[in-house]
Amino acid sequence: SLSVLRLIILASLIALSLLFVVLSCVIWRNWLPMVVIVAFGFAPLPNLLCGACQRGSSSGFSLDEGRNGWKDSGFFLTGAIVVTGLALPMTLAHVDAIEVPAMVMAVAGGVLFYTSVLLYSHVFADDEDDMGF
Repeated sequence: SLSVLRLIILASLIALSLLFVVLSCVIWRNWLPMVVIVAFGFAPLPNLLCGACQRGSSSGFSLDEGRNGWKDSGFFLTGAIVVTGLALPMTLAHVDAIEVPAMVMAVAGGVLFYTSVLLYSHVFADDEDDMGF
C-alpha cells in the first residue's frame, strides 16, 4: 500500500517533468530543449554500470579501504552528464537558439526528472542490491 503510493508519486513527478520539457518545446516551437531529457535519462547509467563493475571486479582498482575507483568514476561521469544537462539549455538560450523561458522550463523539467529517478532508486533499492548511488 505504501509502496504503491510511493510509485504513484514518483510516476507523477516523472510525468510532470516530461510535461515541462515538452511544453518548453511546443510553446516556443523549438525542439532543442528535448535534449535535456536525453541527458538526464542517461545520467544514472554510469553509477549503475560502475556499481556493477565494483561488485564483480577484483582488479585492484581501489583507492583505499572505504573507497573504490569504479564508484568514484561513476560519480564523476554522472556529475558530468548532469552538468551537461543543465548547461546545454543555458548555452542554447545564450546563443538565442531557444527562448529564455523555454530554457527555464527545460532545466526545471530536467532537474525534476533526475530527482525523481534518484528518489526511485533510493525508495526501491534493496539493501543487498546497492545500485551505486
